[in-house]
Amino acid sequence: MITIISGPVKAGKSKYLIEKYEELMELGEKCQVFSSKFSLNQGETVQSRYGTTLKATSINSLSDVKNHLKDDTVNIFIDEFQFLEMHPEDVSRFFKENYHLYDFYIFGLDLDYRRNSFKLMNEATSWVDILIKLHANCDICGDKNVTKYSMRIENDKPSDIKNSGKVIILDGEYAGMDIKYYSVCSDCWRQTYGI
Repeated sequence: MITIISGPVKAGKSKYLIEKYEELMELGEKCQVFSSKFSLNQGETVQSRYGTTLKATSINSLSDVKNHLKDDTVNIFIDEFQFLEMHPEDVSRFFKENYHLYDFYIFGLDLDYRRNSFKLMNEATSWVDILIKLHANCDICGDKNVTKYSMRIENDKPSDIKNSGKVIILDGEYAGMDIKYYSVCSDCWRQTYGI
């Protein structure tokens, strides 16, 4: 079975992962947690905005998962799935071979700051059994649990969505640039960009 939990920044994906992991472990089901090494924590931990953390195995791609699996693992959690370094067809190949062997819980952003879908998340969605879309409170208007998009803020201004630069920039990656990500609703997105 494949469950995908997606949504914009600040939607509680990491909190959901940690809580689901703890729930399954309490039931006696063996779980392993993996995270893209290209995440903020280099894949070594999953950290929620609520202060909870969970140790993870850092991976580049799904092929690394098999190298770290323990014999009794039943549930495989993969955080920051959108950042894995692989081709979409490799995602399908992996799930075709392993779909029936484990229960997969895939966590990640569905859209980048330009509202373009992440190809790896798209490919995984074609295999999904359960799709859970999480939302957050809008960082601009404050509306509760309505956000759909992640907005990148560069030096206190919304990023140019027509710019063809890097899709993901972390704070501190470029000297003199302050990077933040907001979770925003459709109305605030349209008002900001005149779309």
